[in-house]
Amino acid sequence: MTIDGCRSLIARCHFCGRLREFELNLFEVMKGDRIEYICKCGEIVASVKGTNRVVEVEATCFNCGDRHIYNLDLPTIFKDKTMLYCIHGDRLCFIGSKEAGKNLLGELDTGIDDKDENGEMDYFNNFKIFSRILGILYSMKLENKIYCDCGHEDINIELFFR
Repeated sequence: MTIDGCRSLIARCHFCGRLREFELNLFEVMKGDRIEYICKCGEIVASVKGTNRVVEVEATCFNCGDRHIYNLDLPTIFKDKTMLYCIHGDRLCFIGSKEAGKNLLGELDTGIDDKDENGEMDYFNNFKIFSRILGILYSMKLENKIYCDCGHEDINIELFFR
């Protein structure tokens, strides 16, 4: 009998908001060392440590900003789909088969409501719109379309949230 010890770990970075998929190798995890999964921005998205048939998953929530810790037994880890939730009900991370992970990535929404209380698009809290705006600004910067009349080329863009 062969055991597939590789699982898919999908989580959103609490700092930059990127949704990332990582390979979770249970044989490495169960050695007892803490394994950190790092986003492209350099922040730790999640860390995993296995001891005595229990896997500890620690992740910082994108929505509430708190660090959540879960202790999962091996049967739960080997399920096809295991979704971990924030105490406020938001999705924190997914652990499951690679196939289920790819399906989830294809259908996954941002986890942030697209509409406000009146049913209107909320352009200030909608992550899809926010990330598209950042992408456009980044493209404009690469094409040198962002400049200052004073002649300075080093321009910083600061975003503030209410």
